[in-house]
Amino acid sequence: MQARKTNKQLEAENKDLRVRLQEAEEALRSIRRHYQVDIPTAAKPGEDRASVLQRVEQPYRIFVEAMNEGGVIIDVEGTVLYCNDHLAELLRMPRTEVAGVCLYDYVIPTDGQTLEDILRACGPEGCGGEFSLRTSGGHIKHVSVSAHSLFLNEVRTFCATVTDITERKLAEKALLDSEEQFRNMFEHHKAVMLLVEPESGAIVEANEAAVSYYGYPREQLCAMHIQEINQLPPEKVAAERQKAIAEQRNHFTFSHRLFNGEIRWVDVYSSPFETRGRTLLFSVIHDITDRKLAEDSLQKSMERLDIISSTASRLLLSSEPQKIVEALCRRVMEHLGCDVFFNFLVDDEMNCLRLNAYAGIPSEKAREIHFLDYSVAVSGRALRDGCRIVAENIPATPDVRTDLVHSFGITAYVCHPLFSQGRIIGTLSFGTKSRLTFAEDELSLMKTVSDQVAHAIERSWLLRAAEKRGEELEVSVRERTAELAQAYERLEMEMTEREKVEDQLRHSHKMEAVGTLAGGIAHDFNNMLAAIIGFSEMIEEDLPEESPSVRHIRKVLSAAFRGRDLVKQILAFSRKTEHGRQPVSVSSVVGETVQLLRASLPSTIEIILEMTATSDTIIAASVEIQQILMNLATNAALSMRETGGILHISLTDIDSVPDSAILEVDALGQDYLQLVVADTGSGMNPDTMKRIFEPFFTTRAVGEGTGMGLSVVYGIVKSLHGGIFAESEPGVGSTFRVFLPKVTTDVRSKALHHEEHTEEVGQILFVDDEELLAEWGQALLERMGYDVTALTDSTEALDVFFANPLQFDLVITDQTMPGITGLNLAEEILRIRPDIPVILCTGHSDTVSPERAKKMGIKEFLMKPLGRKDLSEAIRRAMKTDHERQEMTGEP
Repeated sequence: MQARKTNKQLEAENKDLRVRLQEAEEALRSIRRHYQVDIPTAAKPGEDRASVLQRVEQPYRIFVEAMNEGGVIIDVEGTVLYCNDHLAELLRMPRTEVAGVCLYDYVIPTDGQTLEDILRACGPEGCGGEFSLRTSGGHIKHVSVSAHSLFLNEVRTFCATVTDITERKLAEKALLDSEEQFRNMFEHHKAVMLLVEPESGAIVEANEAAVSYYGYPREQLCAMHIQEINQLPPEKVAAERQKAIAEQRNHFTFSHRLFNGEIRWVDVYSSPFETRGRTLLFSVIHDITDRKLAEDSLQKSMERLDIISSTASRLLLSSEPQKIVEALCRRVMEHLGCDVFFNFLVDDEMNCLRLNAYAGIPSEKAREIHFLDYSVAVSGRALRDGCRIVAENIPATPDVRTDLVHSFGITAYVCHPLFSQGRIIGTLSFGTKSRLTFAEDELSLMKTVSDQVAHAIERSWLLRAAEKRGEELEVSVRERTAELAQAYERLEMEMTEREKVEDQLRHSHKMEAVGTLAGGIAHDFNNMLAAIIGFSEMIEEDLPEESPSVRHIRKVLSAAFRGRDLVKQILAFSRKTEHGRQPVSVSSVVGETVQLLRASLPSTIEIILEMTATSDTIIAASVEIQQILMNLATNAALSMRETGGILHISLTDIDSVPDSAILEVDALGQDYLQLVVADTGSGMNPDTMKRIFEPFFTTRAVGEGTGMGLSVVYGIVKSLHGGIFAESEPGVGSTFRVFLPKVTTDVRSKALHHEEHTEEVGQILFVDDEELLAEWGQALLERMGYDVTALTDSTEALDVFFANPLQFDLVITDQTMPGITGLNLAEEILRIRPDIPVILCTGHSDTVSPERAKKMGIKEFLMKPLGRKDLSEAIRRAMKTDHERQEMTGEP
């Protein structure tokens, strides 16, 4: 089974989808701008030019992003065009803020020479230097900058790596403090260090890091000259040493040979060092092979991207694509270090291949292969088979297909078929005489260029036929534009749908949190309320009716019952389940709720209550009616909190519901109650009115509301098969009308019939691990006339029942208890005596439901806290026969 994804994984996927959708949207806009004619695309099936460019660029971008050096591209003015994360970290700036800043402003000149001076003088071999870098917080770091000049879209830019050398600078400074400190540091430092005699180049001393790095034994290394390691000619090495001893230059980049023959690129920092009356060159060597490879790779990738990007627009817009094709192929040939290229096109009239463009062979040889049979040479075979052919190490692998190119001295050769509109229109080949193989990125570039050439050739044919296809072309362009518009609309729809899914996910998380909180507090809170309600009812019974305390204890009971209903409301809302509903008088609930409102609302708000309904009974839970009125009244009061006003609440009869009600009511032909809540507050505009019933929509400030009030009202009214209508005008106020179907007379009579009861007798086993509730249960049941055995240990209760199963007429047990749970206790008791009625009570439990309890043979499932009436009715129902229970409850 696939593991559920975490919220962070879902958020990461959503973020990735947003990026991809933005890129797709930009691609659509780019295509719409540039495609003024119906230019067919042909790469991989379903792949557009943007995807091809992105696929070529991606590995190089990944390589640069993963570098441990700062990578940056700037123009001649120093403006940052691109940077990786490491450079942003060096500047202590968010990456999004680095783009566009002037890098020169953060680089402090060294020895009077600025970064701008070095870059402007930068030649093809590159340039570099050391500078101080000021971070955004004002801190100073030392960095090494290595740059290459590069033309992107015919604009000069600089591609540079920036290395943090602050620690090395500090180390070098520490070396100058004392010779003893230098010796200790020299021997134990992890950096490669050498002491070199400047005139002869003899290596005087090498530290352990140098011995480990170069691989020579210390004695052998210290007997060598630096020119034996440095791969420059000896005379150039000597010249560079003189620059270092004269302090004209202290940073060098060389290639050094190790003991095993491996060549590594190193940065050498050399400066004169006085020791014991002689001057030596102290050199610190850093291996920069990885950085050098990264720079070279970045340089090549930028050149390749420039080749692709600069020629793509020219191929699309030029009126002479053939010339662009030849220039492009020559540039690619030079970039890859190839010696020849051939572009053959299918000649349908001659039924063969025709040489369209070439370079690297004499013209007389070109005339010999101007026409080429489909079955001849590599190009013919590639066209016939419709796939790329890569021929490497040709001299060592004789093949009749490569005989022709081998005759030109070619040692490695690649031929790509050119596809256009699902057919092969020719081939494009590159060959080299200086090596035996091609790298994968080189093959990828050839493939991309081949696709561009195919598009350009096809376009040249289209241009030649444009005059003949005038009207047809316009129709085709319009159709293409319509397709792009549809694609854009689909993209917008997908983005909208994604936002809806994200909203649903956030809603789901909020509701899950509410459910978790509700479940956590419900059990303990209901147990406390059970004790409060139970003992309060007994106090009420014991007090004479004329006692002043009766009124007080009834208020306690009222508050406790409201607390019970509140817990039910939270649980029901969080789990989207209905409250226990029964016939209820709306007038009494409205009257009680208005009393609460008068006590809680400020005196600046006048409450007017009118109730003229002749019959006000509906099927609902009292807490649902109270919640509808409280939410509507609270919103009304908030709209009047600054200026005050009038809150008008009315309950009236109504024969029909207006057609403009938000919800569709059941067409039962019955009468309705109309509950109206009107205010003289600030009112709402039409845009707000359209969204008032959306979950989490609110116009209040953050922290002043959840936006759930009206959506809860909406849900309750809908579940009651009612309707709701809202009207509002800014500056005048708002009116909400709620329509609730009245209950039938038969249902009302049946409910009244069920309230009649008589006292019963019998022996009851009452089990609850809460000692207070066990005491209450025993006292209450004994008042009702039952003999009661009350226990707080479920294991003991099972033993007592097992000892004399026929002693008891009924078992009442709590669910959540240590040892044996109520459900397991009931199962054991029913196994001993299947006919005994069992009532299961719980404050809250996710492991048991009324349906599960009923399947196990449990007669009643009750939610705490319980009142005397609830418990009494449940006992009577449980002790009835199945036939009598069906008549009482109306269950089948």
